[in-house]
Amino acid sequence: MDYSLIQTISDVFFYMEKSYSERTALRWIDGNKKTQQKKYNELCRDIRRGISYLHTIVNSDKEEHIAILASNGYDYVVMMYACLVSDTVVVPLNLQKNAEEILNELSDSDTHIVLHDGEFIARETSFEGQFIGKLLSIGDYKKHLEYKQSIKSSQTKLASIFYTSGTTAKSKGVMLHQKSLIASSAFCIEENNYFRHLNCVSKSYQINSYIVLPFYHIIGFGSLLSVFIDGGTANITVNPKHFLRDIKMLPSDVACFTPIYLDLINKIINRTNKDFLGGLNVILTGGAPISANILKNLVRHGIVVLQSYGLTEVFAAVTFNSSQDISKLSSIGKCIRNHLINDRIKIIDSELCIAGDSLMIGYYNDCEGTSAIIDTNGWLHTGDLAQEDEDGYLYITGRKKNLIILSNGEKVNPEELEEKLFDDTDIKEVIVKEKNGVIVAEVFCEPIKKQSIEEYVAKYNKTVSRYKNINKIEFRYVPFERTSTGKIKR
Repeated sequence: MDYSLIQTISDVFFYMEKSYSERTALRWIDGNKKTQQKKYNELCRDIRRGISYLHTIVNSDKEEHIAILASNGYDYVVMMYACLVSDTVVVPLNLQKNAEEILNELSDSDTHIVLHDGEFIARETSFEGQFIGKLLSIGDYKKHLEYKQSIKSSQTKLASIFYTSGTTAKSKGVMLHQKSLIASSAFCIEENNYFRHLNCVSKSYQINSYIVLPFYHIIGFGSLLSVFIDGGTANITVNPKHFLRDIKMLPSDVACFTPIYLDLINKIINRTNKDFLGGLNVILTGGAPISANILKNLVRHGIVVLQSYGLTEVFAAVTFNSSQDISKLSSIGKCIRNHLINDRIKIIDSELCIAGDSLMIGYYNDCEGTSAIIDTNGWLHTGDLAQEDEDGYLYITGRKKNLIILSNGEKVNPEELEEKLFDDTDIKEVIVKEKNGVIVAEVFCEPIKKQSIEEYVAKYNKTVSRYKNINKIEFRYVPFERTSTGKIKR
């Protein structure tokens, strides 16, 4: 494919219909534990049915927003693509949120049509009575004939609204146009190209990509888009609880995981070996910080781990690190450069900033919030502190809002101290914070490990400057609450 010709999702759809027709587009395990699959020609016909379905439920005279509230599955893929190629704004919603949170996001995004699969409605019984709008089955496209006219979507019109999974504040609606969606799919193209190079296969080799992250998550959504751009096969997990079953039953070449999955993979490998991965040996990770020790251990077991960096406001990833040098593993890499993306990165006052094609239009109905994160020169201020080494590799050192400023003026990155504490394998989770003028570590561990952790912290305090000392440990015996991306809520 000539990636320079890809400007919109409708351009991708053209290739799906004309060039990839007989290839397998999707595989999944159904409720009877049987492998199902669809070819690109079948998928495209159903997307055309989806467009016809949309024409019966939307008002063509105004911009319509359609929410999808469903588990990963074939119907989700069909209707998501039908929305994108027909310039209908799609709003993927987090199925794990409660009725109140979803109702707030529907109201905030001016969304009055919800496509659902029944799961959320059955769990959140109060939702149906409170939602003022159309609640429609996501699978009803099957009742319609294929849309026969030509398809052309706009590059710069609003395409989707994603809600952030912030660790402190309430979620914000991130507006993305198709230019942003296409640009940020570049990170998975980089992963695919690296796999082909690593395994000495041709550029035409059809890559099998495993997707366990939900499509309301930017990495799950972006992974799916990039699979189809590349003409590959998406092996999708419908329910994350079947992760270990599916990854073995759906042999894959590459996958993109958040750190919470890497942590699970690392624990299983330490007990057994990597055979349970079903041949998967190239993993792209992002979405939250990950322990350097986990990265090193996975590499020692023969798994290629590629780091990336991104956030909802730039839709997926803008950096890529293919280095397997142990000293570079914790780097988020360098800015991605290919035909799909034209992003720039620079560090302003120690903060990582991004400009270019991937940037969001802004926060929906929130000009003040938008201007607080995107400056007048078009640079998006990520809030992440970063530094660059002599080889041009970027490293995240902490969050600007988490920076601890002590009474003596000394500045401490809590993430730096947390990384050091994770060298003690008895510590499962930790948050470092300032409390009453001193540095405190809140530690999740097994009760029996309390004394050994106290001894470890005492030794650690002797190895660092006094202002970086952990003055108090607060123990907890239940995990911290996390966001949908696996980040601990502070």
